[in-house]
Amino acid sequence: MLARYLSISSTNFCNAKYINNGYGIYRTIMVYLKQRYTMKSIDLAGKVFADWTVLERLGKAPSGNFKWLCRCKCGREFEVDGNNLKRGTSTCCRHCAPSKSKGKYSGDPIKTILIGMKQRCYYPKHVKYKYYGGSGIFICNEWLKNSESFYDWAYANGYSKGLSIDRIDNSKGYSPNNCRFIERKDQAKNRRTNYSITIGGITDTLAGWCREKNLNYDAIKYRIYRGATPLEALDIT
Repeated sequence: MLARYLSISSTNFCNAKYINNGYGIYRTIMVYLKQRYTMKSIDLAGKVFADWTVLERLGKAPSGNFKWLCRCKCGREFEVDGNNLKRGTSTCCRHCAPSKSKGKYSGDPIKTILIGMKQRCYYPKHVKYKYYGGSGIFICNEWLKNSESFYDWAYANGYSKGLSIDRIDNSKGYSPNNCRFIERKDQAKNRRTNYSITIGGITDTLAGWCREKNLNYDAIKYRIYRGATPLEALDIT
């Protein structure tokens, strides 16, 4: 049947100057296969695919595949590509997918904290790698090999949205015994690059003095970078 189809179609493709190259033959075969298999479309109505129950056929998608109205186990109804149903690439609606396939921490901001830790410690092109992985700061094996153990530890030790992970001892890596969660403004006090300045018997960080005197922190840092002492940069003599 394919040979007969090719002989008939070859006339048309000769006129279009396609049969003179391999692409014309390939295209002829693909047209034949598409027509052959779309004519014998399987009725999926009433069938169950994972969490989907197929209700009825709706028509064709731009891809040429049939679309089907399906009901998820949660009761919501959606249009689903028939090929995705048969291949198993669509198993439920988007509302059920996170809890079904991505774990209990799906979409949780705590995941971005661990990703940031890994990038600083193990990705040489990261802008802060020299301060972390380049300086011997790494993540303990427990957290590195099992992400959920880190997430569980974080929530058991005071993590909430908006807090940042902080190493208590900056010479040591990320581990349960050396980490805590604090606000970002407090974390700045524990950085190696921070300045401690004593004025009138009161010691605070450069960032703290800038907030106290309503000064631009970046501008003051630039003055120090150009050679001024912290007191000169703060214009305190």
